[in-house]
Amino acid sequence: MRKGILVIIVVAAFVGGAVLVGPAQAAVQNMLVGVTNESNKQTTIKNTAGIPLFLNSPEGVPPLKVNHSDLITYLNADKLDGLHATSFARSTMKTGVIVSGTARLDTETNFYVATATCPEGTLRTGGGSHIASSTVYASAPEGDRGWTVIGLYDARAYAICLSPSGSAIPGASSMSTGDVLTTFKKFVNKQAARTSND
Repeated sequence: MRKGILVIIVVAAFVGGAVLVGPAQAAVQNMLVGVTNESNKQTTIKNTAGIPLFLNSPEGVPPLKVNHSDLITYLNADKLDGLHATSFARSTMKTGVIVSGTARLDTETNFYVATATCPEGTLRTGGGSHIASSTVYASAPEGDRGWTVIGLYDARAYAICLSPSGSAIPGASSMSTGDVLTTFKKFVNKQAARTSND
């Protein structure tokens, strides 16, 4: 084959049965491979039997290139800079607080231990104690989703949970100043009762 010969492929053969429709049909009847095709009308490729266009490029070479950064309507992509869509937090994400139940008494240390655990599918972003700080001996993360508090008398722990998907957090509640004050009053009453018994 002589060099310089332009290979002309009818669009119907170019994409396995796809044809040009619309205003471009009258202006451009053929598409040329290896050269720039230019028209002053929009070109539409249509295949009523399946995918109208398949771009196949070598590994490491983008199959498609555009000349500016304008938004492409309805373009759907799974990855951004190599990260899947599930790697990003949504703007509709929710937070909630999980408060532990009744603390268990550790018989070896005679301290009370309480753990609050965020539900599956959420992330623990923080936590702390739900009682007076003077009675807390330890307050720290527990595993990937929990928060543990060790204290004197009846300890309470809370974990701050994040739902990246925006789904509701099962069992989550809000902690108010009133909640903390109520727990503190219970602690003071218990401490007073023990002191009087001593």
